[in-house]
Amino acid sequence: MGENKKQFLLFITVLLSRIPFLFDGYGVEEDSWGHVLNAALMNETGMYEISRLPGHPLFEALLLIFWHVQTPLVYNVFAALTMAGSAVVYYQILRFYNVNYTLGWAFAFSFIPIIFISSTYTIDYIPALFFVLLSIHAVLFKNEERAGIWLAVAAAIRLTSLGMILPLTYIILQDKSKEKSVALRMRRVVKMTVLSLITSFIFYLPPFKKYGLDFFDFHKPPYPNLLEAFYKMTFGVWGVVGGVACAICIIYLARKKEFTFKSKYFFMLFITTIVYAIAYFRMPEKAAFWIPVLPFVILIFAAKLSKPLARFTIIMLVISPFLLGINKTDPYTGAHYSSLAITFGSNNGQLFLDPINGPLLNDFTKRKNKLAACEKIEHNMMLQRQPTLIIAGWWYAMIEVDRRAGKWSNANIKTVYYASPEELETWQNKGYQLRYLPEQERVNDKKYSTTFTVDNATLFPID
Repeated sequence: MGENKKQFLLFITVLLSRIPFLFDGYGVEEDSWGHVLNAALMNETGMYEISRLPGHPLFEALLLIFWHVQTPLVYNVFAALTMAGSAVVYYQILRFYNVNYTLGWAFAFSFIPIIFISSTYTIDYIPALFFVLLSIHAVLFKNEERAGIWLAVAAAIRLTSLGMILPLTYIILQDKSKEKSVALRMRRVVKMTVLSLITSFIFYLPPFKKYGLDFFDFHKPPYPNLLEAFYKMTFGVWGVVGGVACAICIIYLARKKEFTFKSKYFFMLFITTIVYAIAYFRMPEKAAFWIPVLPFVILIFAAKLSKPLARFTIIMLVISPFLLGINKTDPYTGAHYSSLAITFGSNNGQLFLDPINGPLLNDFTKRKNKLAACEKIEHNMMLQRQPTLIIAGWWYAMIEVDRRAGKWSNANIKTVYYASPEELETWQNKGYQLRYLPEQERVNDKKYSTTFTVDNATLFPID
């Protein structure tokens, strides 16, 4: 089969695998609904609004452009299309390094659970990944100007993409095929870096103009515990099946003494891991924060594993989204699980391990559960006859998007994400009854490092 046919087949297969998951809502993450709500606000006001610090100006602009034709499918398909493109670009990167099973590794890369899931809803991770991979591809083929532009585009979608400057710098410096002189190679690095930073600054002029240097910050929800952070960066990324495969590969490579700075594959992985570990542990909120590291993990596997272990790992990664899922049992914010599942307790409530439902189906059923719960909340809100303030927390964006879509309306209801003690007192003095949605009393208390919510507000029922 010719190379063009292989790449077309890879693109189509990856895209088709995402299509069944594109129709039901905008995703499980509150950020996905926050992006949609932000597009609605910009459409209403005609002014730039930041969706979440430090902003995602290019992604925000894309959603605004398509606002008048937006549906879950229209918005979600951006992630699916860029994932299909990412698989093709990554295949070309693997071919450059002349590894075995390039098509299989590219396919397996696109099926890593966090990558598969993140390519089925309205979020910026995969569009940013696509342009990061294009920048790597450009550097490998000695076009640092193009690499700088692609990296700036990635940064305009997700600012942390600029962290890739360091591994790209290493790739240029260790490549002696174009220039033998270190000074000339350093000039290429400077050219790429300056072009990327200047172009990124231009993209970020709207948030800078509106917020000044305050935009250069990040969202600060309550800090999760370290056990949860460790889960997200391991099984949250790879799934149980993929996590086991990775552990076997790491042991194999360690025994072969491949984790040495003399190895370009390890050094690229090391640099990228350090950069994104620093970013992750500032606020270890999402497993998807590790996505930029994954191309380098797969690259060292592809380059250094034995052929039998490589085949085994590819198979394990491809099936990882479909088996041994771990998730919450909560009827409103958890996932469906089979009769074969094992349930157990944790600090975050009851969890399950299901042998026949993997991370992908867990995420999808969790999305549908949250949609159903949100409909019940909105129905109950429409029945309220007394002025009511509701602390909505992670439900806020979903509720407000649905209100703008005409799914519910009640002038007596005021929703807020958080509410301080002073704000609660102000609303109470206005004659509002104070309510909170399930679990949001804990989130609200953690936000303000105190325990006041249940003393001043009561639970707003879902059922």
